[in-house]
Amino acid sequence: MNEMKFLDEVSSPPPGPAIGLAVAALVLGIVSTAMSVIVTGFIFGLVGLILGIIALRGAHKPMAGWGIGLSLAGMLFSCVFGLIYYTGAMKKNKSSDLFSGEHSLLNKPAPDFNISDVNGSTYKLSSLKGRGVWLNLWDPYELQSRDTANLLSKLQSDSQSAPIIIGLSFSTNDTNELADIKNRLQLPYRIATADEANFDENYDYLATPATIFIGADGLIYDIIEGFHDSKILSRKASGLQFNPTDK
Repeated sequence: MNEMKFLDEVSSPPPGPAIGLAVAALVLGIVSTAMSVIVTGFIFGLVGLILGIIALRGAHKPMAGWGIGLSLAGMLFSCVFGLIYYTGAMKKNKSSDLFSGEHSLLNKPAPDFNISDVNGSTYKLSSLKGRGVWLNLWDPYELQSRDTANLLSKLQSDSQSAPIIIGLSFSTNDTNELADIKNRLQLPYRIATADEANFDENYDYLATPATIFIGADGLIYDIIEGFHDSKILSRKASGLQFNPTDK
């Protein structure tokens, strides 16, 4: 009888490692849930999930189950908070000025270049000095650019004190094609093209869509890159004389 008991004890797996895995899974699950707010809880949850699955093979299944459940919860919460943070960051990027006064072009004279509009006329940017200019870089085949164009259309004004809005496209140099796009989209402001290489060199290779706000004195006082929030553009339009110091 004693011999049989001895054999049973020898054949049974040692309890130490099994309970250790279950405890570790439970602890990591708790930590994962607690740290999900700062997203790093996902990593703890993943480790806890793996240890919990391994621990299920032992005798401490309830504890391992709790560890797995908490680990999954922590991973889920981490994903949710991560999505919230990402969405918030995107909204902040859309609703704030991108460069916040740090861009090298701000408060400096706008580099001059030739503009060829769809009406067949060519003129220099400097010839518009005395009026505020909104230089919108856009791609007519890009959704965000079109959304920005629609917002600019609503802000277009025929007032002599209002800014001149110019939609500058480099996706095509064919002014006839741009004229067709202007008519099709019913854009009330100027649509034009220019030498892309020369423009990029002088304007720091801005991505589309982007709008460069030039004051009546010819100085660049703001730049927004990316989708243009209507509140920002409305705020820019509130001072039609566009004092460069009035942000």
